[in-house]
This record gives sequence, C-alpha cells and structure tokens, in this order.
Amino acid sequence: MIFEMETVERSHPQSPAALALLKELNATLYDITGDDGSSSFADSHFDSQTDVFLIIRLHQAPAACGCFRRLDASTCELKRMYAKKKGLGTKILLLLEEEAIKLGYTTVVLSTRKINTHAINFYLRNGYSKIESYGKYKYTNLSICLGKLLQT
Repeated sequence: MIFEMETVERSHPQSPAALALLKELNATLYDITGDDGSSSFADSHFDSQTDVFLIIRLHQAPAACGCFRRLDASTCELKRMYAKKKGLGTKILLLLEEEAIKLGYTTVVLSTRKINTHAINFYLRNGYSKIESYGKYKYTNLSICLGKLLQT
C-alpha cells in the first residue's frame, strides 16, 4: 500500500506554490461563476501577524490552499480556499479554523457566489450557516455570506 506524503506549511499569498494554486483557483471560479474572485483578495493587505495562508503539499507538490484575514478582534474572513483532491478541502478548512482559534478569533465568516452550489454545500456540511451580508457583499445579490462560531 502506498501512502501519500503530506505536509502543511504556512506561506504567503505571493509564494510560488500559492501563486500556482491561486491561478488554478481563479480559472476554476471563472468557469463556475464568470468571475475569478481575485478582486476580493489583495495579497498586499495580507498581514502575517493577524492572517494565515496555508498550503498542503502531497509528495511536495502544492495540492490545497486557504487563507483567513482579520476583520476585527474576534472575526476572521475565510478566503481563497482551493483543493485539487477530494478530502483536502475539509482538511485545510479545519487547519485554518485551528489557526484562527490560536490567534483568538471566535468567528469565521465568508462569502461565495450563490451559483457556486458546490462551495455552499461544502461549507454547510462543515458547520457554517447563512449570515447577514457584510462588507461589500451587502451591495450585491450575487453572493451568499456564511459564518461559524469557533469551538475554543
């Protein structure tokens, strides 16, 4: 039986591995929604003191990523989730939630396009529920906002 070698690393959204995964994510989102989602995440606003970007590698190759960024002292926003292999999405999500708890966040929120039912169902299966729209998402009918209280 062959076991896949898996590693998890903290990274920066501008690292080569992150850029490769984000390029694939952008193309996938564009195919699903007609928008690559890149306008909702500026890596220049990434702060390694309050934000986390994780990458999972399989056999050293980038296979999944995800990020959260600080919204306020108790709330972080999930961004740029992508997994190339079934099961890695849940794994990266749980790892991000653990990191958020370590940094003192008690709530995670996110937004995704309503047309992206695969993503919506993924988050609902992982304990997220619909919340009131926040930030720029208050002004569009294209997105759904979801949130989750973190178990500390």
